[in-house]
Amino acid sequence: LHQKTVLLIMTEMTEEVKTDGQTSAVSGNADYSKSEMLAELNEIFITEPIDLKAYCLKALCCICENACDILCDVVDGPNPCDLCCCCNAPDPKRCFKITYGESKDKIPLFDIGVKAQESCFTSCIPGSPGLTLNATLPEEKNGSIFMINKPFRMGCCCCNATSCCGGEYMEILIGNALVGSIQEESDGLGLRDANDQLVYIIKLGGGCCSCNVSEFDIIQPDGNLTGKAIINEDTSKVEFPDNSPVSSKLLLISAAVWLRLLNDE
Repeated sequence: LHQKTVLLIMTEMTEEVKTDGQTSAVSGNADYSKSEMLAELNEIFITEPIDLKAYCLKALCCICENACDILCDVVDGPNPCDLCCCCNAPDPKRCFKITYGESKDKIPLFDIGVKAQESCFTSCIPGSPGLTLNATLPEEKNGSIFMINKPFRMGCCCCNATSCCGGEYMEILIGNALVGSIQEESDGLGLRDANDQLVYIIKLGGGCCSCNVSEFDIIQPDGNLTGKAIINEDTSKVEFPDNSPVSSKLLLISAAVWLRLLNDE
């Protein structure tokens, strides 16, 4: 009975990936008109401003919850947290700022907001949670330049990233058109185009982890170095290889965002 239950859950997860994961997109024919500003750029920068108000409210929520727990142990009655609005404060929303230019005069390109994918099956199973990341112009929060779909993965380095049991997998989409994907592989991150052809490899620190490395070489499919890298510090820097098309630059930006998320995990 236990084996049948596990098999049923895995079947449901597989169906979920087919619906919300890599098989939902249409390969190629993406419209790059909203991201054409990347065409002439040699590098971009990524920062993550702190929403101080949201973090302070969340901290107040935690303090209030602890106080309520102590009070409930002393006084027999309803939990005061049920009447306190700050005890239900949502988690601070994450947003990455993509900019270019000199350090003192960086020009904003777009923002990438992060949203968790809710699932009753994956919430109780160890693994990397599903995320949806949406890139928008700073003044147009409701529009979309491109999206990053990161479905749930259990994180087994021995399995293919296209499987829900495998390593990390991210899809980059413009509308319903597939720009490409990022797949965690034995030698690093494989950046693949809409036809699943390898474009670049991002060398990680070894195996399936980044091992706190701050600089990641961008390698050509034949193994030769491009001379460019993703530098992951407080402000991440993405150096674009020469003659990279916009589609490849979107893949590199998405990989840099993934590396920042990986460090948090």
